[in-house]
Formats: sequence, C-alpha cells, structure tokens
Amino acid sequence: MASSPTPTSAPSEVATAAAPAASSPTTPKAAAPAVTPASTQKKPEPPPITSVRLYVSNECPKKVDYCVADGSTLNTFLSGNASTTHTVKPGAKIMLKSGSSCGAPVFTVPATSPEGKFVLCKR
Repeated sequence: MASSPTPTSAPSEVATAAAPAASSPTTPKAAAPAVTPASTQKKPEPPPITSVRLYVSNECPKKVDYCVADGSTLNTFLSGNASTTHTVKPGAKIMLKSGSSCGAPVFTVPATSPEGKFVLCKR
C-alpha cells in the first residue's frame, strides 16, 4: 500500500516558534529616547574668569617697589606694613623692581579664582 504524503506543518510551527522569540524580553524593542539621570548629565561650564581682584601686601617695615604687568606695565610701590588691591587679568605678572627696571616675575595671577593674594615681603 502506498503511503500518503505526510502534510508538512513544520514550517508553520517553526514560524510560530520564531515569532515569540522576536518579542522575548531579551530582544531589544524599538529604541526609546535615552534618559540620562541628572547626576550623570554634564553641568554647564562656568564662564571663564576675565578679571581678578589681587590683594597685595607688604609685611616688612620698608617700602617695596614692584611692577604689575597686565598688557601694560604699572611701576608702583607699597609702603611698609601696608596693603592694596589691583584688578588684573588672569596671567598678569608681579615683578619686584631691580633698580629702575622690573625684574623677573615672582608671581603669576591664576585664572582659577576671581580673587587672589600675594605678599611682596614677609617678616
């Protein structure tokens, strides 16, 4: 007796079995916009410091001659046991005078704070 062909239902079963795998929890779904927690978001950078209030003091009893170079050079002095302020740009240099000319820089104003301090002469 001739056997009748067996119906092939395997392809539909395979297709049916493949469908649940496509929607399983491990399969990525449509991409949703990523939400970044506030703690990991980049904070805006503070504006750059363009001006520094520099407190200069002289703790010695004698006058100290010095220069402030901030694009132009200011030749000045500070009396003994006195203090003053200068408003300068970051990167300005303080130089002690040597005779009538400015010597090598002894202090460079940093750009890390809107205020700075420098002591010309310590006791």
